[in-house]
Amino acid sequence: MMLRARYLVASLFLIPVCVSAHPGHELTYSMLTGFRHPVVGLDHLLATLAVGFWSAQQSDRQRWVLPISFILALLVGALWAGLDFVVPSIEPGIALSLLILGFLVSNTKRLSLLPAVILISVFALLHGYAHGSQMPALADESGYVLGFLLSTVGLLALGAKGAKWLMLKTERQVAPWLGAMIYMYGLTLLS
Repeated sequence: MMLRARYLVASLFLIPVCVSAHPGHELTYSMLTGFRHPVVGLDHLLATLAVGFWSAQQSDRQRWVLPISFILALLVGALWAGLDFVVPSIEPGIALSLLILGFLVSNTKRLSLLPAVILISVFALLHGYAHGSQMPALADESGYVLGFLLSTVGLLALGAKGAKWLMLKTERQVAPWLGAMIYMYGLTLLS
């Protein structure tokens, strides 16, 4: 019985190899890889959720404009990476984005539309560049980009819905804690 269980477990590790042995799976592989990237990278996950959360704390117009700006700038950042533009200090910039987003979420800080869009867009350019520069060499570019954009849209929506739900349930008490956790993670990235 134990021998069969070992063979079963060993065969599970071979499934991805068997599936990718046939041609035509590059797009699916690339989309899944792109979709996975913002979710498993804690820096990207926290930044995207924070943008969604902070957007939900803003005026009606900004609730839509900020996430759309984030998505568009994320795409531009990924394209820059694909064109081999050199963007210095990506990792410290991503850490700084977490520090500032953590502060904004924590304090429910409202900015006027233009400064908010510029700030969110700069952060998204950095995160998009990181996504694009970490694309696997064998990945289909369009599938990979589509994957991480879809994942990001979902995370933005999750952050916004989570903010609304938490604000209703906790009477706005959770924002300072959530913002502080994001801020603290940004600090750990700088060290």
